[in-house]
Amino acid sequence: MSVDELLMLNHDDIDYHGSPDDLLQALALEVDPFIATSALAELSLRRSDLAADTAGAILTRPAEDRYLRATALEVLFSRDRDRAIAYMNAELSRSEPALLTTMMEIVLENRDAFVDEPRGRLARGVVEHLRALPAGSPGLDRETTERFLQAYGSDLAAEGDKTPAGISSISDSSNGAVQAADDVTGSGD
Repeated sequence: MSVDELLMLNHDDIDYHGSPDDLLQALALEVDPFIATSALAELSLRRSDLAADTAGAILTRPAEDRYLRATALEVLFSRDRDRAIAYMNAELSRSEPALLTTMMEIVLENRDAFVDEPRGRLARGVVEHLRALPAGSPGLDRETTERFLQAYGSDLAAEGDKTPAGISSISDSSNGAVQAADDVTGSGD
């Protein structure tokens, strides 16, 4: 089947497992976020050489679905860490909360990969970005934010964090992004 024929199907009706890599890549770069996410995930599961380039292409396009972008970042990190870390450092200040959550998850799950500079500055940048997010930011996962701050808050404070109030004010659920997570989840009492 051609890409156009497959796009007429519901995403659940497409045989991703039986499709060749080049067809999966074409589907991953299409507009339907469900089809694109499923096709990209299949490329990643296969450890296809096309997975990293496809994920990178998705991340460079504007206004993609936030879950597709999150999946693309995870795939890129699994296939090309240096490229993913460079992307995260470059895009951190512009990252919307759902992608920021994915960045925190990647750092937490792969802490050893973020010890040395320039990789180490990503944790510092995440904390700064969390501070800048307005209260009520949808898409930021409270649990991930709290785990991230527990894991990196003391490390950054020990390095002489130069942010105005230090790390402790972020982990206080009365301000910043953690308050935004409270507002979304309804758990800040």
